[in-house]
Amino acid sequence: MLGFIASAACRRILDYLSLACDRAEKKQVVLLEELKYLRRWFGVHGFSLNYDDMPFWDPSMKWWTGFGWDSPGTFAADHVMDYQFDHTLFQMHGSVLFGYGGRSVELRRYETRSEARANRISSHSGLFFQDHRPSMNVPMITGYRKADEMLREPFAAYYWYFKQVAMKVPRWLIVGYGGRDTHINQVLRTARMIHGDAMRCVIINYYPRRINELSVRSIDSPLR
Repeated sequence: MLGFIASAACRRILDYLSLACDRAEKKQVVLLEELKYLRRWFGVHGFSLNYDDMPFWDPSMKWWTGFGWDSPGTFAADHVMDYQFDHTLFQMHGSVLFGYGGRSVELRRYETRSEARANRISSHSGLFFQDHRPSMNVPMITGYRKADEMLREPFAAYYWYFKQVAMKVPRWLIVGYGGRDTHINQVLRTARMIHGDAMRCVIINYYPRRINELSVRSIDSPLR
């Protein structure tokens, strides 16, 4: 019963964010201009922990998401692992554009938020963790079992690619991350040790200085 309530709550949160995006999409967003600038000079490999679809609001910016290689909306894990795309953006904890298609545990990525809202519920009974607790079977990852939930696709492939990029690329821009996800922090720590003195990292967020320092220490103090 608790699992059912948690799943319903997650879908409600995702729909609330989706409707908020509907209202905000026509507004000017500084983030989009900054992303355009970065793409002009660099190949951007982005890994977002947010659920909104803001980076996709500008149709002139094309991102590879792992979906739509063979057919619209379907995930292509084998092509996520190709390094042929100039700009990639993977929403590692889910998206307002994610939903299901019929009796399936496989997530789909829809063209519009309204389509995704209409397909939030899968008629499949869901997956189970190793301790036999059920997965929440929703198109987002939240709570204290994120590492377990990331065994589902596309999240498993996204996490694999995140590790590959973090360990190969020594220049990072981290925006708005509070340093509270242990599965993310472990990758960042390992990658920092690999890069050593070649490591360059800029961290940007809105937190007060004291909380900033705690967040950085949770990732690893040498990132400063």
